[in-house]
Amino acid sequence: MEEPRVQDPPKYVKRILFGILPPDKIRKMSKVEVTSPETYDEDGYPIEGGVMDTRMGVIDPGLRCRTCGQPAGRCPGHFGHIELARPVLHPRYAERIKDVLRATCPECGRVKLPEDEIESYLREVREGIRPVKSVAAEVIDRAEKRESCPHCGAESRKITYQKPTTIMMDDERLWPVDIRAWLEKIPDEDVEILGFHPERARPEWAVLTVLPVPPVTMRPSIILETGERAEDDLTHKLVDIVRVNLRLKESLEAGAPEPIIEDQWDLLQYHVTTYIDNEIGGVPVARHRTGGKPLKGIVQRLKGKEGRFRQNLAGKRVNFSARSVITPDPELDPFTLGVPEAIAKELTVPERVTEWNIDRLRKLVLNGPNKHPGANYVVKRDGSRIRITDENKEKLAEDLEPGDVVERHLMDGDPVMFNRQPTLHIQSELGFRVRVMPGKTFRLPAACYMGVGFNADFDGDEMNLHVPQSEEARAEVRELMGCYVYHLWPPKNGHEDVRNSPIHEAIVGIHLLSRAWIPLREAYQLLEEVKKEGDWFEPTEVKLKPEAKYRRGFEEEIHELEFVCGQPREGEPLVTGRQLLSVFLPDWLDRVELENAVCPDDEEHGKVVIEKGRIVRGFLDEKTVHGIMTEIVHRYAAREVARGESYPWFKAAETTLRAMDKIGRLGLRFVTRYGFTLGIDEFEDIYERFRDEVERLCDEAAKKAKEIIERGERRLQELEEHETCNRSRIERGEMLERNIESEVMAILNQPRVETERLLKKHRDLFNPAYIMPESGARGSITNIARMALIGGQQAVMGERPHRAKHNTEHIMEKIVNYSYTDRVTPHFEKSLIPGVKEGGFVRSGFFEGLDMVEYFLHAMSGREGLIDKGFRTADSGYLHRRYVTTALDLIVDSGGRVRDSANNVIQLTYGEDGVDPAKKWGLNLDVEKALKVVKEVVLEEERRVRGGAG
Repeated sequence: MEEPRVQDPPKYVKRILFGILPPDKIRKMSKVEVTSPETYDEDGYPIEGGVMDTRMGVIDPGLRCRTCGQPAGRCPGHFGHIELARPVLHPRYAERIKDVLRATCPECGRVKLPEDEIESYLREVREGIRPVKSVAAEVIDRAEKRESCPHCGAESRKITYQKPTTIMMDDERLWPVDIRAWLEKIPDEDVEILGFHPERARPEWAVLTVLPVPPVTMRPSIILETGERAEDDLTHKLVDIVRVNLRLKESLEAGAPEPIIEDQWDLLQYHVTTYIDNEIGGVPVARHRTGGKPLKGIVQRLKGKEGRFRQNLAGKRVNFSARSVITPDPELDPFTLGVPEAIAKELTVPERVTEWNIDRLRKLVLNGPNKHPGANYVVKRDGSRIRITDENKEKLAEDLEPGDVVERHLMDGDPVMFNRQPTLHIQSELGFRVRVMPGKTFRLPAACYMGVGFNADFDGDEMNLHVPQSEEARAEVRELMGCYVYHLWPPKNGHEDVRNSPIHEAIVGIHLLSRAWIPLREAYQLLEEVKKEGDWFEPTEVKLKPEAKYRRGFEEEIHELEFVCGQPREGEPLVTGRQLLSVFLPDWLDRVELENAVCPDDEEHGKVVIEKGRIVRGFLDEKTVHGIMTEIVHRYAAREVARGESYPWFKAAETTLRAMDKIGRLGLRFVTRYGFTLGIDEFEDIYERFRDEVERLCDEAAKKAKEIIERGERRLQELEEHETCNRSRIERGEMLERNIESEVMAILNQPRVETERLLKKHRDLFNPAYIMPESGARGSITNIARMALIGGQQAVMGERPHRAKHNTEHIMEKIVNYSYTDRVTPHFEKSLIPGVKEGGFVRSGFFEGLDMVEYFLHAMSGREGLIDKGFRTADSGYLHRRYVTTALDLIVDSGGRVRDSANNVIQLTYGEDGVDPAKKWGLNLDVEKALKVVKEVVLEEERRVRGGAG
C-alpha cells in the first residue's frame, strides 16, 4: 500500500518588519567584495571580483555557482558588497537625516530637550500611547527651536538642506563623514523618539559606508540577435559606482588635492543616488550611453504601474486562461458561453481516474491532443507528467489506472469564469457553462443580453476566460458565481425588481408580437424556430386556440393599434401574438396587472393582464417585460420557501432567465421574419406633419429672446455710461448679463420641449421611429425631435456658447491679442450679448440639415461631451483604484465585525446592519404610500382620542 504523503502544516505571515541594513550585516550576508568594474574576460567568463562574479550566482547554462554549487535556474543568487572609499548619503533618507541633525546637539548628540520631556516622549512611544510618527514630528519641531543644548550647553547651529543630498551647517558643507560621526553620538533612547529603532534602523546606517550588490539573478544579462551581451540597468550603475570608487580610493592613497577628492566624492554620491532612484528632482538623469534611454534604478523597479508590486505581486499573469474578441449568439442558452474549439483543445481540466470514469477517459486519451474532445497530458500516481502524442497515446490509454490524472480538453458543460476588464464590480467576472463551437471568438448569449454587467458591447471588445483547476473551484464557480443571479439583479439592488431584459431588437419584436395577429401555421413555425435541443417544450404539443378566422376587412374589426402579419388565406385561423408569448409563462402566474409605457391611456391595451399564465390583454414593452420577470422570480421564490427551501434565488433566477430567454428569442425570430426597418422616410413623415408648428414655436421663442437681448444691451450700455466705479460697473454688469443669459436660455429651450410634447401627444405607433423609444428598446422622444425637427439650444458648460468679453481677464486675451472679442465667431457683428443664432440656437433638425454656423455650434456642445467623458473616465478609474486599495485588508471576522490587518475594528457590524445587499430579499419601500398610511393611522387615533374625551 502506498505511503500517504505528509504535508507540512500551513504557515502564516505574522508580521513584516522594515529597517535599514547595518554595515556589519551587509558584510555578513555578502559572499564577495566587488572590487573590479569589469564584467567578463576575453573568453566570456565572469571576472573574479567583478560585478558578475560567479559567487553571486550564475545565469549562463553550463556554469555553476561557486557559493551553493547549483546550476543556472536553481541557484537563488547571493549578495556581494562594495566597500565605499568615502561614505555617501542614502538619497531617500537625506531629508530625515536633516531633521535629526536639527533636533540634536552637534557636540554631545543628545536631543535638545530636557531629560524629563525625553522620558515622557519615550514612554509614549514604548507604551503605544501615540503613533511614533506623531511623537517624532513633535520632538523635532520642539527641539529645533531651542537655541542651546540643555545637556552640554553647546549653541545650536543652523542646518539647511539642498536637495537631494547636500546638508549645510551655517555656511559650511557637512560631508557624509561628519554627518555619520554626529549621528553615531545619538543614544538609543533618543533614537527611539526621533522615529528610528535602535536595533533595526539607527540613523547613521542611512549614511552608506558599504553598498550591498544584488545577486546576478536579480539583474541578468541578455544575448541580443547580433550575439552581443546586453547588461541590466543595475549592472551598468554598479560598474559606474565601482569605477568611481576605485578612482576616489586611488586619489586618497596618492594624497590628491582636496578639490579633486571632493569632485570625485560628489560623483560617487551621484552614481549611488541614481542607482537607488533615477528620478530624484535636481539630479541629472543617468542614461544609456547608446540611445540615451534613462536607466531604471531600484526605486523604478518597485514603484508605479509597471513596478514589481503592481505588475508582478498585486496583478499576476496566470495559466489556464484565454483571451479573444466577443460576439453575440442568439442561439445560445442564457447560462452558456461559446468557446472556440482551438481554445478548448489548448485549455485543460484535470480529472482523476476512477473505476466509474476510466472508460470515458481512455477514449479521450486515445483521441489525443489534436481531436476534440481529447486530452493533452496524463499525470501518473508517482507525479510524473507525460504529454500525449500520436505515438504514445495507445500505450498511455492501456496503462491508465485509478489514481492517475488526465488533463482533458475543455468540454461542453464545464464551469468557467468569464471576465472583462476593467474589473470594477462583482458582475465583471461571472461563471458560465462551456459550449465548444467552431470559429475564433467567444460567443455571449444575445437573446437576454448577458453583457450588461460586463459593460461589454460587440464592437471589438475582448474578454478573458479562466478555467478552474480543482473540484472545489469548479463547485464555487457553479454555485456562487452563476451569471443568472447577477444578470437579473445587480448586487446593489438585492432581490428587488428585475433590472435587465432581452436585447433591444428582441424588445421591439416582443412589443410588435403583442400587437400582432398571426396565421396558425406561421405561429407553429415560429415556435419551431425558437425551440433548441434539450428544450422542455415541444411545439407540436402546444395547444394554440384560434381566436378568429381571416376574412376580407378583418383589419377594420381589430384594435386600432393591432395588425395582421404574414399572408393569411381567406378563412385561415388566426392567433394573437400574446398567445405565443404566453406559451413560455408558467400556469401559476395568475392575477397580474402591469401598466405599460407605450400606451398607458388606452383603456383596452394600456394594462397587461395575465391570468393563469395567459396574457389576456395589453401590449408588452420593456417596462412590462421587467414586471413579468419580477413577478415570476418572486412568486417562484415564495413557492420554494413554502416547500422549505432556505435560499431559493438560484432556482428562481434560473427559471426566470429561461423564460426571459425564450420570450426574447421569440421576439428576435418575429422581428427577423416579418421585418422592422427604420429609414429616412419615417423622419420625412414626422417632418412634414409637424414642421410648420415647430417653425412657429421657434419664431416666437426667437422673437422673445431677441427682445430680451436688445433690452439687456441697452441696460448694459447705460451702466457703462453712468457707473463711475470701475469694479462696481464690472460686477453689476456681470450679474445683469448672467440674469439675461439665464432668461434667454430658458426661452430658447422651450421650442425643443414643446416639440417633444407635441410628438408624444400625436405619436404614431406604426412608425418605427416611435416604436423604438416608446417600447423601451432604444432611444427617446428627444432623439426623434433632434433627428426630424429641431436641434434646440446648445449648451457649453451649462451656458450658451460665447467668446471672451472685452473686459475679461481671460488668459487667452493676454496671449492672443488679436482674439475675436464680443462675438462667438468672426461671421457675426460685435455685440455685448450674443444673438439667438450665434448663441447656439439650432432650429434645424438632422433631416433638414444644419447650416455651417449651426453645425459648428452643435459640434462645440458635442466636443464638450467627449472631453468630459475622457476626463471623467480617468478620474473615476483612479478614485476606484484608491477605494479598492484602501479596502484590501478589510475582513468580516467570526463575530461579524469589520477589521483591518492591524486588527482595528472599523465597523461593529458590516454596513451597520450586517446584510449583504446582493442577497437581501424584498421590494423597495414606497415612501409616499407609507406616509399616507401613517397619516391615516395618526388621524384615526386623534379622532378616537377626541371622541373619548367628549
